[in-house]
Amino acid sequence: LLADWIDTLEAVKRKIAQSCFQWRLEQSEQQQQLRDEWAQADETASLFLVLVLSSSFHPMSDENPTKYRKCSVSLAIG
Repeated sequence: LLADWIDTLEAVKRKIAQSCFQWRLEQSEQQQQLRDEWAQADETASLFLVLVLSSSFHPMSDENPTKYRKCSVSLAIG
């Protein structure tokens, strides 16, 4: 009877350990996915900023290409 009880406890302990491992694995996969999504969003935002800056800063006149219009840039990430 005691041996059966110990076997049951061991089986429960293995099941808990397996469940914890599975949960940690899922959490690390979700964290990696979030990191990938954040890196993608950061890359997109950087590209957008470069496009805005390159299209916004252009010479005031052809005669004096060193003078640039003032430009305000707003970037919304949502």
